[in-house]
Amino acid sequence: MRGAISEGGVPTILRDVYLHRRTGLLHFTKPGAHRTVRFIKGCIVGADTDMIERSLGEELAREGLLNEEDLKRARATVVATGRSLGAVLQDLRLVERGRFEDVAALHAREILLDVFSWNAGTFRFEEQSVEQAEDGNVTLKLSTGEIILEAVRSVGSATAIRAALGDLNRVLVPSTDPLLRFQRITLTPTDGFVLSRVDGTLTAEQIVEIAPRPASEVEQSLLGLLCTGIIEFLPAAPERKEAPAPRAKPPGGGNVEALRRQIISAAAQLQSRNHFEVLGMPVTASAAEIKAAYFRLARKFHPDAHHDPALADLRDPLERTFTRINKAFDTLSDPERRAAYESFIARQEAPPPVREEPPAREASAEVVERALQDAEQLWSEGKHWEVVGLIHGALPQARGRVRQRMRILRAQVFLKYPERVRQVIDELQDVVAEDPQDAQAQYLLGVAFRIAGLKKRAAGHFKKTLELRPQHREARMELEALDESAE
Repeated sequence: MRGAISEGGVPTILRDVYLHRRTGLLHFTKPGAHRTVRFIKGCIVGADTDMIERSLGEELAREGLLNEEDLKRARATVVATGRSLGAVLQDLRLVERGRFEDVAALHAREILLDVFSWNAGTFRFEEQSVEQAEDGNVTLKLSTGEIILEAVRSVGSATAIRAALGDLNRVLVPSTDPLLRFQRITLTPTDGFVLSRVDGTLTAEQIVEIAPRPASEVEQSLLGLLCTGIIEFLPAAPERKEAPAPRAKPPGGGNVEALRRQIISAAAQLQSRNHFEVLGMPVTASAAEIKAAYFRLARKFHPDAHHDPALADLRDPLERTFTRINKAFDTLSDPERRAAYESFIARQEAPPPVREEPPAREASAEVVERALQDAEQLWSEGKHWEVVGLIHGALPQARGRVRQRMRILRAQVFLKYPERVRQVIDELQDVVAEDPQDAQAQYLLGVAFRIAGLKKRAAGHFKKTLELRPQHREARMELEALDESAE
C-alpha cells in the first residue's frame, strides 16, 4: 500500500488501514518532512515526527513529566535497543502510565492534524506483526473513527470530496460489521439525516438530492460515514432506472392526517415518557432492538423528511420529538449510560414520601436535585461514565442553577477524553452564554481551548476566571504555563 497524496486524500488512506484492521506503520513523506502513524488492528496507537522540537519526548518534557537528564537516558536506550520511546519509558518507569497515555494521545492528534493539511507528498504502509507492533505501545485515549471524521471535515475542497466519493450512482447500505456500524463517534445533524436515508434502496446521488442541506455538506457527510465504515456502497449494484426521490409522500405511508395525529401525540407525551417509552421499547429490550427502533422512529419524525404543506405548522413538535429520540438512543445505546439511566428511572418510579398537596413541579425539582447529588458522588468515586448517564437522563427536567451545575459536571467528564474536546467547548459556551459570571465554567472552557490548541482563546478565559475569582489557583497556573510556552 503506497502512492501519492492528493488534496483531500488522507481520509481515504486512513480508511483503508482502519476498515481492514491493518497493523503497522503508515509513513507520510514530503520534501523536508516525515510523519509516521502507528496502527494495531486498524486503531491508532501513536505517531512520530522528524521534528525534534515536536517529538513525543519533548512534549513529555514540556508537560513536566520528564526532566532533561531522563529524556537523554531514554533516547540513548531507544537508539541502542531499537525499541519505541513508550517501551523504554515503561521499562525505566520514568513516566506514570496514565499521564503518558494522555500526552501521547494529544501528541498523535496534533501530528495527524498537521498531515491533514498536506496536499502533496507520498505515503507508504509498512506491515508489522501484532506482537512487533504491541512492543511498548499503549491503547491511546483517541478514537480512530473520530480522527477520520476530523480528517474528512478538514477537507475544504468540494471537488476533492466528490473525487474521493467516486460514482454517486451506487446504492448505499449500513455496514454489516457491527464493530463499525455501532461505533461511538460524534455525528452532526446532517450525518443523522444521511443515516436515516441509508436503507439499501437509495443511491448516494438520490440522498444528496433529497437532503435539505447544501450538496457539498451532504457529500462531505457521506464521505465521513464511508471512511469510518458506518455505511458502505453495495459492491455491484444491478442496472436500474433512476427513480425520482419521494418528496411529498411522508414516511410510513400517504395518510397525512394520520401522520399529523401521530406527530402531535408523540410530542405531547415527551415529558411524561422515559427513554425506553419514547422508543417504544421495554426496559428488557436488546441493543439490536433499541437500534432498530431508533432508525424506524428517526426516519418517521425527522423534521426534514416532511414536505407536505399540511404538516408545515408541525415543525416545532417534530424537532422536539426528533431531538428526544436522539437523546434516548444516545443514552440507551451505551451499556454504562444505560445502566445508570435504568437506575435513575427506578428511583423516580419508587413511591414518593407522603406529603400534603405535593406540587408536581416541586417534586420534579427534588428528583433532579437528588440526581445532581448522586452524580457528584459518582464523580468523586471516579465513576465518570455513570455520571454522564445519570446527567443525560435528568438534564431535560433540570432548571436554573442545577442545570448549569449538571452541564459543567458533564463537561468535566468529557475533558478527560481529548477526542470530545469540541463537544466540551460547545457545551461550555452555552453555559457561559447563560451565565458569564460562572468562574468554574470560564476556567473549564479555557482548559478545553488549551487542549484544542487554541492558546489565545484559552488565555482569555483564564483571565476572565481570575477577574471573577482572583484566588483561583488553577487558572493562574494555567495562564502562567501559557505565558512560558509563548516565550
